[in-house]
Amino acid sequence: MKTTRILSMFMLLVIFSWSSAGIAFESLWDLDDLFSDDVIVEHSQAVQYDVDRELHAKRIGVTGQIGTFTAYSRSEDTDSIYNAITSDVTCEVRLPDGYRGLLSLELNYYPSGVDLVSMVKVGDDVVPITTTTHADITINEFFLDAHWNRQVYLRTGKQVLKWGRGYFWNPTDMINVEKNDFAALDKTRAGTFGARVHVPFGMTRNLYFFAGLDGIERLAETSLAAKYEFLVGNTEMSISAWNKQNLNPVYGFDISGRVSSVDLRGEVGVSQGYNRTTMDVDTYEFLRSTQWTSRVSLGASKSFDHANISDRISVSTELYYNQDGYEENVFSKLSELDLTDQAQSATYMRYMTEVYEPYQNSKYYLAYFTSVQRFPHPNMTLSVNGITNLVDKSTTFSTGLSYKPSLSDMSVSLSANTYFGRENTEATFHGNRFSISLATRIVF
Repeated sequence: MKTTRILSMFMLLVIFSWSSAGIAFESLWDLDDLFSDDVIVEHSQAVQYDVDRELHAKRIGVTGQIGTFTAYSRSEDTDSIYNAITSDVTCEVRLPDGYRGLLSLELNYYPSGVDLVSMVKVGDDVVPITTTTHADITINEFFLDAHWNRQVYLRTGKQVLKWGRGYFWNPTDMINVEKNDFAALDKTRAGTFGARVHVPFGMTRNLYFFAGLDGIERLAETSLAAKYEFLVGNTEMSISAWNKQNLNPVYGFDISGRVSSVDLRGEVGVSQGYNRTTMDVDTYEFLRSTQWTSRVSLGASKSFDHANISDRISVSTELYYNQDGYEENVFSKLSELDLTDQAQSATYMRYMTEVYEPYQNSKYYLAYFTSVQRFPHPNMTLSVNGITNLVDKSTTFSTGLSYKPSLSDMSVSLSANTYFGRENTEATFHGNRFSISLATRIVF
């Protein structure tokens, strides 16, 4: 009884409060008013207004990183220390209706200086010239994005393109100037100057065109590339073609998909003749192949759960085949050159500057990449990577340990590289034995 009286008084108080506020009691329980379209429409219009305002707002953002790098290297005869302060800065401007501009700069300072070697023609000879620099600035990317009715997308300027499925090797990629660097897999690459057109057809097909304008002086020197990307079930495929004046067209095909829990990828580039200069190991003559040749990369990746942590361990491997590559140890032949002789020294320097590409020139290579998250500490990641020249049987082995505190934009990395193989092989040619490096980085 007492409880009922209290509830009755509470209800009377609520009714009196509504009435004193000028609100009719009956109207509060009018279902037509309570669920009227006006309330929903007004809310929808308010949300739409906020979304439109965000989409049409101008935005300017600056991100990047600053780091220090110190490395100690040991070779057969000597040791050396390398120091650098590095930074990447990216400025992005977003304009209404999806237009965008981006500038990415890399700034490096070398306290002890670094030597740069370039080849200069003197009379009939090509001789190396060494200069020392203490700082450099590189524009990695500098482009503008635009579109036509959100059906055709255009990017003009210096840009890095994702052309191919390979993790380390990309036989179809004739566009990007800078290749992947095994010693710095997370390094930001410098782009190439040109114009890219992207035409999407729904969610399953894409068409790309690219006109390369780097280093050209006449319109006829423009390189042209096209790629058609499509989805068949859960498998992604693409066919591509690239061409440039005085060079051989390159035709490509790549594919990626998943079988069970393993991600598989493959990529092949075919051309009538190799587009880089090669050296005959018997005569030391520099020439270009005119025969049909192919380059192939095949890869597989898988992640494993461990200790109740999803995808804690990641393993990836990749095999590379270069049909036009060396089937014998080219570095053993280079070691026979007398570098005190001007002509033989020029031959050596020409090979290193015009022919040699790290982990590309021999016929067979194998690379493997492994990472373990939260090991041996919850804020640490262990990485173990390796790359093997299967022709001269030499290996570069890299182990790294990075520490990143929770909710922090700072990280510290310690890595060690070791080089295995007989004397005068790709991994040991410069007398390398091991190197240790320490890097710190803050992200903003």
